[in-house]
Amino acid sequence: MTGFGVRGGYQFFVTSRIKSSPEGFYVGPHLSYNSLTEKSTDTSVSTTGIGLMLGYQWIWKSGLTLDLGIGPMYTFASESETDESFEGFLPNVTIAIGYNF
Repeated sequence: MTGFGVRGGYQFFVTSRIKSSPEGFYVGPHLSYNSLTEKSTDTSVSTTGIGLMLGYQWIWKSGLTLDLGIGPMYTFASESETDESFEGFLPNVTIAIGYNF
């Protein structure tokens, strides 16, 4: 199986803290595209989604960053072999750990 995915979004931080790095509560839109292909059956599935994310991002003095978010995503999915498709809302969750330089 092979696959490819890409996601882009924007985070608008609504907390009143003035810091050099974005921290606190945020809201923002996002878009995503994913494609998977099963080589043995030559079947492919692709999804496209648009959604809204609500979340919170923490940055500790050590530089460790934690981002937690949740929101709805409207998804369009199609499968090539049987021509089946899906369209509707799905939950979207973000859990990200990183380092702030």
